[in-house]
Parts: sequence; C-alpha cells; structure tokens
Amino acid sequence: MFKTSLNLFFRKSLFSTKASESRIFFGNFPIGVTEFTMKKFFDGCEIESILFFKKDRNGTSQGYGTILFSDENALSKAMELNNSMVQDKPVTIKKWEGEFSENRPRAPSKERIFPPSNCIYVGNIPFETDGEELITLFKEHGNVLNFRRPYDKENERSKG
Repeated sequence: MFKTSLNLFFRKSLFSTKASESRIFFGNFPIGVTEFTMKKFFDGCEIESILFFKKDRNGTSQGYGTILFSDENALSKAMELNNSMVQDKPVTIKKWEGEFSENRPRAPSKERIFPPSNCIYVGNIPFETDGEELITLFKEHGNVLNFRRPYDKENERSKG
C-alpha cells in the first residue's frame, strides 16, 4: 500500500498543471537510453525530472517519455535539439501538450467471457498442504473430480 501511495504522490507532483508548462515529449531515442544519457544529450538545460513512458520487463527504456525542465529558458534550449541525429536517427522533441490525470478517459477494456465451468482456482495455499487435505476441505461442498497443483521442478515443491 505504501508503494502505491508513494507512486501516486510522485505522479501527481511531477505532472501537475504548473509542471506541464516546462515539459517536453521526447521520442525516437535508442532503446536502452538511460537518465544519464538524456542528461548528457540535454547538457546546458537544467532538468528537474525524467520519465520514460515505456519499459520492457527488465526495466529497459524504449526511447521515449517526458522531461521537466527548471524554467522556460531550459525548455527553449531543449526545443532547439529537435531532429538532432542520435545513432543515425532524428530524435523528436516537442512541447508537452498531454495531460497526466488519474481521471482521464481510458479505452474500454474487452470483457472476457468464459464458458460455464465447474472448475475453481484457489491461491495462496501453504506449501506444506497436500492434495488430500484440499480434497477433504472441499468435499463438504461437493464431489471433487480432479485436482491440479502447479509444481516447481527446480525446487521440487508445490508453487502454493
């Protein structure tokens, strides 16, 4: 819970309306670009914060996001770097016109419809619990026809 609250706090403070005035969008930078690399590229522009929008499972930047500058002068200097070549590709730098909001409209999610089933999923089962104990526990609700438990072959124990 603390991590979520902290994350929400930083999102709101970094992306307030006031902060949007000195913010740019950057794109088309090489995959794996780091905060250090971005600060070097924008040398002479005082950066307050950098947010990489998309990262892969390993946390590697995909080359686009936003940067908040300390003032309008730093923003103007940064804007002059639009279409600069980085690794033989022109980078995109433009004034941020987006909005960061928890209440922004989102695309409707596709509702997944599953066919009727007599199968249930039970999670957070202690590792020590064996199948017989579970069958006995659920027997009072009906006949247990089948029981499957994920098993970790590497550690040679159930996954819980």
